[in-house]
Amino acid sequence: MRYPAFAAEMGLEHNRPRLWFGVWSGYGLAAAFAGLATGSQALGIIPASPAFHALWIAKLVTNTIALLALRRNVAVLELSGLNVLADIAVMTGAIYLTGGQASPLFAMYVIEISVIALLTNVGVTVAVAGIVTVAFGAMSVLVHVGVLPQYPSPLRADALPTQLVVIALAFQLFVLILPTAYTGAILRSLRRKERALEARTAELIEAGTQKSQFMANVTHELRTPIHGIASVAELVEAGVYGPVTDRQTEACRTIQASAQSLQKLVDDLLLLARSEAGKLAFDAAPVAPAELVDSVVASTHWMLGKKAVKLDVVVEPDLPRLVTDRGKLAQVLVNLLGNAVKFTPEGGRVTLDVRRAAPEALSFSVRDTGIGIEPAELERIFEPFRQLEGGDERRFGGVGLGLSVVRQLSQLLGGRVEVESAPGKGSTFALTLPLRPGAPVPGA
Repeated sequence: MRYPAFAAEMGLEHNRPRLWFGVWSGYGLAAAFAGLATGSQALGIIPASPAFHALWIAKLVTNTIALLALRRNVAVLELSGLNVLADIAVMTGAIYLTGGQASPLFAMYVIEISVIALLTNVGVTVAVAGIVTVAFGAMSVLVHVGVLPQYPSPLRADALPTQLVVIALAFQLFVLILPTAYTGAILRSLRRKERALEARTAELIEAGTQKSQFMANVTHELRTPIHGIASVAELVEAGVYGPVTDRQTEACRTIQASAQSLQKLVDDLLLLARSEAGKLAFDAAPVAPAELVDSVVASTHWMLGKKAVKLDVVVEPDLPRLVTDRGKLAQVLVNLLGNAVKFTPEGGRVTLDVRRAAPEALSFSVRDTGIGIEPAELERIFEPFRQLEGGDERRFGGVGLGLSVVRQLSQLLGGRVEVESAPGKGSTFALTLPLRPGAPVPGA
């Protein structure tokens, strides 16, 4: 049988301690009810009736059935549910025998719903509250139309004997103490979990700090040998160590391109580590957009290599200088261009377009004719180490850091990066930057 999710959840293994707690507390409730009924009858507050004893005995029976189901792991959910229904039936019977709508025992419903709320979930609690409402309403209607006889309430208006006052006080204490005990137990459990969570959080923060520091140290140390490799390859290509053949020159250029690719990866890792450690600095200075674009394009030709992808540059004339961090803006553009070249097939085109986005803002957009991005991936591509393809057979290299760095640096620069893309129709990444730090960005 298929149950609603909120009911099926209670049958899961991790909820068994709650079901056991409900069973043992059920025995306590049955004992308390039996003592209350016996005492009240002995004092003459309520008439002697075997029906009262039948009620608490029925509760013992269903409670024992639920216990056996838990021990044998058979029909646990069904028989635990039957036990709850028996609770409601017993309570409704007790309320009926003590005056119906005028019964002082109505508070037992409150206890039941409070216990259910503490031991289960919202769905089960609402369902139990609904069943209680139906049971009490049905009993009231049947009494009102005369199907069931009306029993007198022990709370008579003519007199309140000492025995009734004592029993009433005992019942009221019972109503107050039981939910308080349940609530206290739950709160103690929550406090323990809260302390454990705080300790675990502190450990994770410390581990994250150590990881970021380790990554920063390692990536910083990697830069020196990478520079050494690139420099030696450049010297060999220049003939400093003797004549070189055309094939050797080509090999040296390949070494330099690989070193630059590795250098870019190290720079991205270093920036990510500094960002996580909160150590990213913003060094503002006047920047000429056209001059910056020329420098970026010149430094990214190695990305193209032998790939037949055309790189176009369009810079609107007479653009004003902007005050920003030149190095970080250059890294954003390099990452966007590298990403566009990587995902654009042979014969494709990549365009870097720089123009005014508003009187006090510039737009740097990189448009490609590549494979495009699925709509569901448009936000996730900016997550660290997120790649469109996974596994060992993916077509495109990289570790998924470029766009994450782009977003973090864009935010540091006070700008906004947006993407428009569709599968098979290419992508456009647009960075909008204010001309001055702190100025508003259009559309933000």
